[in-house]
Amino acid sequence: MLLASVALAVTRHCDGRPCIGTRHADTLIERRGNGVSDAIFGRGGRDALRAGRYTRDTDRLHGNRGRDRVSVLDGDMRDKASGGPGRDVCVIDDSREIGRGCEVIVVS
Repeated sequence: MLLASVALAVTRHCDGRPCIGTRHADTLIERRGNGVSDAIFGRGGRDALRAGRYTRDTDRLHGNRGRDRVSVLDGDMRDKASGGPGRDVCVIDDSREIGRGCEVIVVS
């Protein structure tokens, strides 16, 4: 009998830096606390990366492969939202937060 481990999609609050998803459709949410900067990396799949609750930090979110939704909408205008291969939606506070690979940009 041959057994193999399988990485399934995750939905979780990140607990370290960097925070790295699986090759499936993940939802990764920034660490808790104001002033806590995050580096969040999606991998494959249709990921949702979110850093929108806590402020006074510098978050870097990278969608990577897949049709991702990357949101750094937290009001502090210090973050960077980047996509990758695939049609990515980046939701930002200000145009200075646009990184590479965002095909659709929403400024709120």
